[in-house]
Amino acid sequence: MPEINTHVAVLITCYNGQPYLDDLLTSLRECQSSDIKQTIVLVDNESTDGSGDYARDFNCDVDVVRLEPNKGFTGGNNFGLKHIQQQYSDVDYVVLLNTDTVVTEGWLNTLVDFMEFYPSAASVQPKIMLHSDPTRINTIGNRSHYLGFGMMTAYNEIDEGQYDSPTQIDFPSGCCVMIRADLLKKYSLFDDEYFMYLEDAELGWKLRIAGYENWFCPDVKIYHKYIANAPYKYYYYLERNRWLLLFTYYRIRTILLLMPMFVFMELGQGVFSITVGKFKDKLRSWFYFFKPRNVKRLGIHRKTAQLRRKISDKQFTRDAVAGIEIPSGSPFLLKYFATPIMATYWKIIYPLIK
Repeated sequence: MPEINTHVAVLITCYNGQPYLDDLLTSLRECQSSDIKQTIVLVDNESTDGSGDYARDFNCDVDVVRLEPNKGFTGGNNFGLKHIQQQYSDVDYVVLLNTDTVVTEGWLNTLVDFMEFYPSAASVQPKIMLHSDPTRINTIGNRSHYLGFGMMTAYNEIDEGQYDSPTQIDFPSGCCVMIRADLLKKYSLFDDEYFMYLEDAELGWKLRIAGYENWFCPDVKIYHKYIANAPYKYYYYLERNRWLLLFTYYRIRTILLLMPMFVFMELGQGVFSITVGKFKDKLRSWFYFFKPRNVKRLGIHRKTAQLRRKISDKQFTRDAVAGIEIPSGSPFLLKYFATPIMATYWKIIYPLIK
């Protein structure tokens, strides 16, 4: 069991999430352990539904901080982390937790035990289940495609014990993840520029490049009131942030080796964006990298990331996904044309990566 002085800060970023707060805060109160000092910090990200007041008045000790203007998931969590570091300097671990979740008995104890057992782990996420069908999995961690796409693992699968072993993952889900507080002081949390989408991938890549590991712990379950968004509603952020990842963390040699496949994918994404009515968003994602301010900012972040590097790109991409499979069903051209080409190219190029 963790020592009594283990201090965990649970960080919740909330935007108009009042309908979810009763279930979440009740579960946090009822599942609080006497072995762990638990501090709940809720960032009211310019909500207009009274979320902050509701949490403040709830029968659960919640430190509510208001953020204006709304800075998205990344900015809200970064603001909350800064508050934690200023007000609770003895925190050992920080847990990012979505508003639309419900935790279970012993969750913090088990995650802390896991982190103490695996000292090389920078982060750990639990088995996240679908609240709408508690027998089905939401995610057991995320995988990275070598072209920067992020993919949920085991989505909508019935949990029959097939994922009951601890596993290293490429990056944890921002829905629920425990991170070492000392590493957050050293490496920070999210990049504000991402605003939303792939910010958890950027966090996972940042920690892995620095020589740490991200893990999945099967012994903890939490329940997520997951609602799949319109797939391409935020297409601009998905595409722009994917390129931010690649340009920040890959070595120049790797980028050059992958350039033919980058061109292939961009042609495909360009056509695809037209078919789903998002070509303007795709153009925006390209034009972003032609603005001097953005190029300068990217250069600074890239330099920082490369200075922190402890592993090679070969190690970093060792388990990268080579194909793309969409849980709801892959289109014919993606499944039988694009994916085989991507997989074949990766098989040829990977031995050349250093």
